[in-house]
Amino acid sequence: MSRSKFFAFAFAFALVGGMALPQSSAAADSIFGAYLQGLAQEAGRETFRQAMRYLLTSSPDQATYSHQTQSAYTVVYSGEDGVNVRDEPGGRLLATAQMQQTVPIGALSAPVMFNGVPWIKVEIVGWMARKKHTRDSSYFADLGNGLSRVTWDGNGNSNDNFIALKPLPDISSPRAARVFTGTDIYTGEGVVGSSFEWVPARLVGWMAMQSSKGTRLLARTN
Repeated sequence: MSRSKFFAFAFAFALVGGMALPQSSAAADSIFGAYLQGLAQEAGRETFRQAMRYLLTSSPDQATYSHQTQSAYTVVYSGEDGVNVRDEPGGRLLATAQMQQTVPIGALSAPVMFNGVPWIKVEIVGWMARKKHTRDSSYFADLGNGLSRVTWDGNGNSNDNFIALKPLPDISSPRAARVFTGTDIYTGEGVVGSSFEWVPARLVGWMAMQSSKGTRLLARTN
């Protein structure tokens, strides 16, 4: 089996296997249907729709837009520091999203102004490593009801106090975001890779669309 097919079936198996509650069909048509379109073709359309429905609606903070209305964005700021994801406009830092073309950013609100800067509430979906095989402890604390909190603090190293969010459960997959210690995320059932156990993760927060100096940070893709 090819590498792409392995991840396709691993993704579908992990998510569909974790479904327990009735889900709405509208959320299955979220913009993240485009995020893993290649995997959808591998795993089968209906399986893919079920997987996305589980991931996007298994938390109380659900996507509110259908595929026809939800806007998608991508990071166009090329700085290595990325674009901040906060718990509210100007609030606590949760993560930084990097410039990349693999993982779209789905809008959960219309833009709102804060201190002269437009902000949007967003969701970012990908994969995060829960633990390394050589470690007994997890990088997350399980808060229940599909909610987890990042507890990895880099062992005191401020340059390593995050877990990467990636488009695929693969250490070589490009990093879409750095999710920092103390951030809460929604997680699904895990799959085991060569060195890590991976879980599908959904991060919800707020991002500025441009800087206070007018530099564009996000661009709409649909």
